Amino acid sequence: MFSAAAAASRILGLTTEQTLHALALAFNRCGGSFQSHVDGSLGVRVVQGWVAQAGLQCAQMAQRGITGPDNFLGGHYGFAHLYGRGTLDPESVTRGLGETWKVKNVVFKKYPSCGVTQGVTELALGLVSELGLRAADVRSAEVRLPPYAHRLVGHAFRIGANPRVDAQFNAGYCVANALVRQASLLEHFAPAQVHDPVVREMIGRIRVIADERLDARGHAAVDLAVITNDGRTHLCGLDIPPGFPGNELDDAQHQARFRDCLAYAPHPPSPAQSGQFLQALDGIAALPDVRALLPMLIVPHSAERAARA
Repeated sequence: MFSAAAAASRILGLTTEQTLHALALAFNRCGGSFQSHVDGSLGVRVVQGWVAQAGLQCAQMAQRGITGPDNFLGGHYGFAHLYGRGTLDPESVTRGLGETWKVKNVVFKKYPSCGVTQGVTELALGLVSELGLRAADVRSAEVRLPPYAHRLVGHAFRIGANPRVDAQFNAGYCVANALVRQASLLEHFAPAQVHDPVVREMIGRIRVIADERLDARGHAAVDLAVITNDGRTHLCGLDIPPGFPGNELDDAQHQARFRDCLAYAPHPPSPAQSGQFLQALDGIAALPDVRALLPMLIVPHSAERAARA
């Protein structure tokens, strides 16, 4: 929420004092839970929307003179004490401001599923690429995750009210999808694809185990063992998934995800529009206003498109 408030403050051109109050008001609205992720509810989508909405509203309130607590970071009831529980140095939040870019510590997911499924998806697709592996070649597979990740995505796969979320937050589905479809794209998590009996059968050959020993390697570490029909066992592991700090995506991988998102849209922008957007994004520091990007992604109304055709 602090990031959303800071971004909105920048876009609205707030003064230093107004920005302080926007961040302080955002502190007053902090909250959230991972339970939607575990239960597979659509609340997992809404939480991010609420964060962005609240950040924008805090900036707008600060713009209108509504104030927040000046000591929202280091005060006795401030962020460091309430949420950091004494482990957070308040000065570390602003240290290097304008010089150290913490956005580089943000996870940019390579695949359209939960962050702790990124590693096992990468490993499965690596075997597909290196060995020419196909789902029909696989007798069984075993995924080992740290307990934290297992609690999020290690449960037995089941389809509830929201098949897309059920699949995105399940390691077994992500491995089966990678083996069956040789990729991991947004379309693979559409409800009709989640119900695919071929993928469901493949899931039945996959075990997902919580292994405390992986904690020493990181909360998103993963090991994958695949036994093929010829009796051979193929072992691989990963400590830092793709897109995590220390294993960052390159420009081509970022653009591949961007194009997958556009391709999945009901009315995707034209190649010329998306190319224009990427070119402008590359020079975003020179843009007078970030809102200049928005028209580049607006697709004309269907009637207008037909008239242009």
